[in-house]
Amino acid sequence: MLFSSYIILVSTICWRITIAIFNRSIHKECLVSSHSIDGFGHQLEAKISCIIAGILSAKISYIHKSFGLMDHSNFDINFPAMVENFTNIGFGSYRVDDLGSEYKFRAFSGYDARWIISADAGIEKCLPTIVNIVDNCWDIVYYEPMVSALDVARHEVQRRYFSVPKPNPNLIPGKFNVIIHIRRGDAGPRILPLGQVHDQSKHDIYKLLLFPPLSITRYYVSGIEHFKRRHRNLVFWVISDDPQWSGINEMAQLAALDSDFYLPSNTSGHKSLLFDFHRLVMAHGIIASDSSVSFSAILIGNATDVVVSPRTRLEEW
Repeated sequence: MLFSSYIILVSTICWRITIAIFNRSIHKECLVSSHSIDGFGHQLEAKISCIIAGILSAKISYIHKSFGLMDHSNFDINFPAMVENFTNIGFGSYRVDDLGSEYKFRAFSGYDARWIISADAGIEKCLPTIVNIVDNCWDIVYYEPMVSALDVARHEVQRRYFSVPKPNPNLIPGKFNVIIHIRRGDAGPRILPLGQVHDQSKHDIYKLLLFPPLSITRYYVSGIEHFKRRHRNLVFWVISDDPQWSGINEMAQLAALDSDFYLPSNTSGHKSLLFDFHRLVMAHGIIASDSSVSFSAILIGNATDVVVSPRTRLEEW
């Protein structure tokens, strides 16, 4: 007992010395943290992008701020802590709570990318005791020169994620397991006539108008056909937050799939969401939705073959 207490004391002292050194050694860098109140996938991909920016940028240091409330969980106050513990994405980063009282915070609203681009380029003059809270760092990590080093930098993200226990993904040994991720927002027309009245947000209108005229069913069928041409011993799994979408059965019929096609379960809840995400991470192949959940899983996982829709953030990678 005495020895254990001694080890804890020494570890605590070493950690506080490390923090003290950190607090005195960051005067030439821009301190960046990612935070928003949005969905699970968006917040996770945003933090991953800023972690990678902190690794690859000569000007940016990443400071971890815990996950915020999440809209698709009905803003359950307990879910962010579950996500924090499950993903372990903040492990190894300095945290907002570690900083001394001399540090202040400056938050940027919306998805304005100009500041993060200027900070990485050394144009923005950062104050040494200001933590700049942005939504994400996508606009630097998914473009040159950082995107060329993305495969190397994401190993640190993988190390963090896999350093805590994860559930068995229940994939089939000896098979090439492909996860088809269908997000509720994707199960509809990809192109809307200008001026059409509908019940989606302006952000969704923008995304729908941005994409080429490819039906969502046809996209997934094309993805399935891609895997059938390139791999053997395939098994397809569908995960979706809208398991009743009629396009799932249509997709299976168009692709002439046999019994190795598993429909999504009707389970829901926080644990189901995190389990489905981990299955995406562990898949051998992914047919991604246009969502941060898919993109985060691609960044963390080691899928050897991935299909993404045109003009997504991952296109240059």
